[in-house]
Amino acid sequence: MPSLHNLAFADDTTLAPGLVVGYHSIPRADTAIVGDPGDIKIAFTIRQSGKEIYRDTTDGLAYDLSVLEPLARHLYPLWIPTGPGRGELLIAYDNRPLKALARRFFIEPDRVAHIDTLLTFDGPARDVDHDGRAEFSGFYSWGEQWEDTRGRRRMYIPTLYYEVRPSGLVLDSALTQRKAKAQYGAFYGYKDSDIKTLTNQSFTLNSELPRPTGGAFSLQNSFALGNR
Repeated sequence: MPSLHNLAFADDTTLAPGLVVGYHSIPRADTAIVGDPGDIKIAFTIRQSGKEIYRDTTDGLAYDLSVLEPLARHLYPLWIPTGPGRGELLIAYDNRPLKALARRFFIEPDRVAHIDTLLTFDGPARDVDHDGRAEFSGFYSWGEQWEDTRGRRRMYIPTLYYEVRPSGLVLDSALTQRKAKAQYGAFYGYKDSDIKTLTNQSFTLNSELPRPTGGAFSLQNSFALGNR
């Protein structure tokens, strides 16, 4: 049976003609301590037309799809083309104990022009507001529901909507605000943390939920998927 030192793998995914995302193990020195698969170093690469345009060396778990939520595993990597040799490449990565995030690479011919970070989406794009353009949706963090003297309540965690346009993904602020108002009664910002700044309180302005007709209500985690 081969040791972890000798464990080697290469996984390439073609997302568009000439665009390949790769995950490759990096050989370790015999003196390196490799106690479990998480110690194996991985190189994440982006190749375009056979040329490596990006390389990131990280630990063995950051880009490990098996540790992501099932929805993220099925949706990512995600390619949004914007023109010949151009587009936005979204790669989900492990952000435990918090919800997974996605790195967005702005690809141009033979180079990565820019990188930023987005939330991870919940599923394929669909035309939520019936304007002829599809939207991806997602939220930044997990939420909680609880019961107090004012009824059943939940944290303010808005669902964000990103519209797919010829130029790439664009935050649909009107749709996001409309959905937040329908769910929470008001729009308090684009992230759950925004409510602390806007109200100078810690999650005391939260939407009330209908009281249960019977049985006990216990503190539980919820996906806070919103009204979609």
